Amino acid sequence: MSTPVIDRDIIFKINAFAKETPGLSWIYFLSTMLLVVSSLLLAYLTSTLLLGILFSVLSGLLLSRLFVIYHDFRHQAILRNSTIAEMLMTVIGWLLLAPKSIWDESHNHHHDNNSKFSTIVLGSFPLMTKSEYESASRGQRFKYRLMRHPMVIILAYPIVFLISFCLYPFLENPRRYWDCGLAFLIHILIGFCVLTFGNLFYLVLLQTLPYSIVGAMGGYIFYVQHNFPGAKFKLDENWDYFYAAMYSSSYVKMNKVWRWFTANIGYHHIHHINSKIPFYRLPEVMENIVECQKQGDSSLSPHDIVRCLKLKLWDEEKSVLVGF
Repeated sequence: MSTPVIDRDIIFKINAFAKETPGLSWIYFLSTMLLVVSSLLLAYLTSTLLLGILFSVLSGLLLSRLFVIYHDFRHQAILRNSTIAEMLMTVIGWLLLAPKSIWDESHNHHHDNNSKFSTIVLGSFPLMTKSEYESASRGQRFKYRLMRHPMVIILAYPIVFLISFCLYPFLENPRRYWDCGLAFLIHILIGFCVLTFGNLFYLVLLQTLPYSIVGAMGGYIFYVQHNFPGAKFKLDENWDYFYAAMYSSSYVKMNKVWRWFTANIGYHHIHHINSKIPFYRLPEVMENIVECQKQGDSSLSPHDIVRCLKLKLWDEEKSVLVGF
C-alpha cells in the first residue's frame, strides 16, 4: 500500500484560518451557557415527566456543545487573551469534570502522540498492533480489551470523567491536581444539594442523565475520530504529526443539527492539523481546501457506530484496523 504524501503547502493554507472573531466567540460561548442553564431550569420546573426527560436530554446535548467550546478555549483557539474568559472557563472546566490541569496535560499529550502504538496512553484509547496483542500476556490483553470496551464509552461519565479525570489524579498528586479534587467535590456537593432540596428523580434529571449523555457522546465521538475504516497508521519510529492528523483522524459526517450540538468537532482531521482554528471556522476550511475533502470518514448512524466499535487492532500486514 503506497504511503500518501503530505503536501506542506496544504498545511500553510489551513493555518491561515487560525484566526478568530472575538465577538463571535463570545456570542457562541455565552449563548450556549444561557441555553444550558435555561434547559436545566426547565427540566426542574416542568410538572410533566416526559417534558422533564426531554429537557434533561436537551441539557446533555447542550453540555456537549459547551464542552467543545471549552476544549477550543483550552487550545487557545478562542478568547485566548481574555482574563474574564479564563475565569469563566476555569469554572466551566470544574463543572464539566474536565479541570484545567488534567485536561491540558492529557489532551496535549493526545495531540502530540495521536495514533502512536502504545498502551501507555493519556487522553485517548490505546492501540496495539496485531502482533503486539498476540505476544501480550493474558493480563495485558484483558486490560487492553477493557479499555477499548464499548461500556467504557457508555459509562464515560463515572469511569472517565468523575474517576479518571477527577478523583484518581487528585488522590495520586493532590498538590498538582488540586483542581481535580475541587471539581469532584463540587460535583458531589451539587448532587447532595439536589437530593436535599429535591429527590432522586431530580438528581437523575439535573445531573445523572445530562452528564451521562455528554460523557457517552464525547466518549464515542472521540473514539470514532481515530478508529474508523480506512484509517492509516505508522509504527512509532516512523510516526509523523501531520500524517497522523490527515490520515489517522477522521471526518465524522453529521447533519446541521448534530454539527451545532457538537460545535463542529467532527472536522477532526482539520483540528489536528491546527488546533488553534476556531470551531466555527472548521467548515470553512473543509469547503475551501479540496485536499481536506478526501479524508476517511464515518457518521453517527447505527451501522457506522457498530462497524467502528468492532475495530480493535492494527494489522501490519494488511495495513487496516481489524477486530479481535
